[in-house]
Amino acid sequence: MKTAHYSTLTGENQKIARLAGLARLDTIHGGANALVLAKKTPDLKWVVSQIYSQSTGRHSTTLEAWECPECGNAHLGQDAAFQCCQPNPDESWEDMAMNGDSGPSQPSQD
Repeated sequence: MKTAHYSTLTGENQKIARLAGLARLDTIHGGANALVLAKKTPDLKWVVSQIYSQSTGRHSTTLEAWECPECGNAHLGQDAAFQCCQPNPDESWEDMAMNGDSGPSQPSQD
């Protein structure tokens, strides 16, 4: 799965992904760029704290932008990206038809 650039997200998700990316780079190269930005937006300090505490230098699977493997749309977190083009298991064939999704072909009733 590919990571996406934070600018492909919007609103609060974009801010979270940007801070998470900066915090990840801080753990790799040293520095406190993300912490300085987080002090300007205190409601997002938790993002920097969580990434600093992981301190692995790897992309966060929950707080960074990821692309859907099927359509390429960006989402916050890998789980959201995986769920993007997956059919809803609770949705019936009739619901999918009403939403314009043909889904997989139905088995014949022969």
